[in-house]
Amino acid sequence: LEDRRRMPCMMGSFVYLKVALLIAATEAILTIPIERRAMKINQNLNFTNFGSQIDVQLQNFQDLQFFGPISIGSPPQEFQVVFDTGSADLWITGRECYQCGGEERFDITRSTTATKDCLDCGKQRQLDTYGSGFVDGYVFEDILTIDGVSALSSVRLGYANKMSAEQQKFKDEGILGLGFTPLAEYSNPSPATSFTQDAGIEDSYAFYMTSGGSVGSQLTFGGVDPVLLNNQTVEYTPVIKTNLVSGTNYAYWTVAMSEFAVGEVAFTGENVLTIVDTGTSLVYVPMEYAYKIYNSLKDYPAAKYYCQANMNAFVCTGNVDLGRFPDFELRFPRYNDPGNATVLRLSPQDYFIPYEIQGEKHYQLGILGAQSSTVILGDVVLRKYYTLFDKTNLRIGFAGAEVGDLYVKPSKRRDPYPLAFIIVTALVVAGVSGSVGYVCMKQRRERRRRQGGYQLAVPGQALPNPVPIAPAQEL
Repeated sequence: LEDRRRMPCMMGSFVYLKVALLIAATEAILTIPIERRAMKINQNLNFTNFGSQIDVQLQNFQDLQFFGPISIGSPPQEFQVVFDTGSADLWITGRECYQCGGEERFDITRSTTATKDCLDCGKQRQLDTYGSGFVDGYVFEDILTIDGVSALSSVRLGYANKMSAEQQKFKDEGILGLGFTPLAEYSNPSPATSFTQDAGIEDSYAFYMTSGGSVGSQLTFGGVDPVLLNNQTVEYTPVIKTNLVSGTNYAYWTVAMSEFAVGEVAFTGENVLTIVDTGTSLVYVPMEYAYKIYNSLKDYPAAKYYCQANMNAFVCTGNVDLGRFPDFELRFPRYNDPGNATVLRLSPQDYFIPYEIQGEKHYQLGILGAQSSTVILGDVVLRKYYTLFDKTNLRIGFAGAEVGDLYVKPSKRRDPYPLAFIIVTALVVAGVSGSVGYVCMKQRRERRRRQGGYQLAVPGQALPNPVPIAPAQEL
């Protein structure tokens, strides 16, 4: 499965948008397209204008990658970038990067507004580091344009001229971060916040991600699209401060999870850190969660003949009846109503990822284990819910989410494992080996590197030799 993730002491997510635009309307909503792009890029893009909205229709790469257009410089040069709530800087691929991902390259000599005459600009440096490698280049300033609207002042962004071999496998031409300012390496304030301030709109971003190969994915700045909202109620959960980066502050889009459940297996606790990340394709949970989930699913009749697993994934063949697997539920304290929960519910059709091998259909569970005590919710969840990231009010909203209890009574679940107990146990074990103390004392950059990182794997390759899943104690 194609994914990019970043993990430090705990677990994290991604890096994306930097913007500062002037919009002539006050409290307006700026809508730009978020697109899914196939590995082979269609150069005959079909742009259709609907007022302030632009829909760029591209092929869907297995519901795992989303791209949208931005332009840099004067005259503008267009790039397809990933919009990521897990980071806060902007970088694009430069002309000298012959082995970078994507196809377009920025020619700084063609831009009359580009400058390297700024603080810490023009010096070769590491722009970012991921689990799959690095992106190197230098910082410069230039004009950013989105949806035909250009900023009055220049923004700071990275010019990528070198990247690792694994990074080259990705087909985007840059990353535009939507995280909080503490995540930024070379931008302060964060580009997203600068953008909304210049635009005179609320500092918020609404993501609508389509599924099953359909077009119409969209990112909205400053509010929600009423057509996409479709009269649904938006239920919110508050964003919380963490110490995942440096100090205690708002950095990643982190919320507290009260319960995580797949069928009869539930994990409950308080203030379990959960990062909501548009730059991550799947759902990542502590390894102990994954083992128990896999062992629970293999007991369902649907899995008896058609599903196999190992320590890394749970895969079923095309003959499986997904409808016989349980729902996947997530519960978070409700915004301004902490006694109740904002409840997300996914069906098996939502959390299994389809793909084909030699014409045969397979389904891979979109929940993977990671060596971390933090949960990351990626596009598997966000494709189900129209999601609003609201910096102004420090909250995340999910259109169509339910309202329910913070916890389901243990009698209704089999094997309820307290999240806090699992996390403490994992940290104690890690502490014995000395790894936790070592990782947590690293400098900020090292910590951010471990919080995520782009990692690429073709669907199905996670199980080169799948075997029936073993009992939990043997995994």
